[in-house]
Amino acid sequence: RFFDNFWRLQGVPDYWRPAVAGASIGGICGLVSTPLEQVKTIMALQESWVREGKISERVFRSVPHGALSGGCWRLKFYAVAPLMCRTALFDCQLFFYNSRLREWMANEGHNYSDFTRTFLGTFGFMLAGLVGATINYPFDLVKGRMM
Repeated sequence: RFFDNFWRLQGVPDYWRPAVAGASIGGICGLVSTPLEQVKTIMALQESWVREGKISERVFRSVPHGALSGGCWRLKFYAVAPLMCRTALFDCQLFFYNSRLREWMANEGHNYSDFTRTFLGTFGFMLAGLVGATINYPFDLVKGRMM
């Protein structure tokens, strides 16, 4: 609600405000989660590195250890741009599609049975997530390769 109200005060039209609010929160979440994503990626790879002899011991014992350990902050935020783009674009689309579906259900939903409204509400929101994830796939590939 914060970002929705913030963008309302900035004069963003009601139709586009969910998309702008979603992109805002998505960008912030992408920025904040980048170090955790980096640590998660290293933790996933370190087991094979130890087995193959590329490293002698594990780099991180746990995600909190990795996130709070010293080291290069530049490395922890190395993939920040594609992660922020991916998260902002996904949340932008998801908020927008969901708000449009909610508005349509509120205006036209009374014309359909309870089962149809439940079906559309459930699978419509799932479809919105699927479309958002599909469009974001290139950013996900770039992020994965950079990490």
